[in-house]
Amino acid sequence: MQTLVTQKDEKCSLTDLGQEAYNLIVKTNAYTSTNIVVSVLRRQLLLLIIANAILWAIAVFATRQFEGVA
Repeated sequence: MQTLVTQKDEKCSLTDLGQEAYNLIVKTNAYTSTNIVVSVLRRQLLLLIIANAILWAIAVFATRQFEGVA
């Protein structure tokens, strides 16, 4: 732990290596969060595409029924 944190006058601070480790942890967390968001958006996009296709099919079917074309 001494290589990551130093103590002076009863105050702790990060060493250069400690700061680099902290930055790496923060970046890893941001990357993981971004991957989770992208994954959720991909699933929602797929559902949106399917719902859009279903709505178009219903609209075409309703129009054909209304116009009397079978």
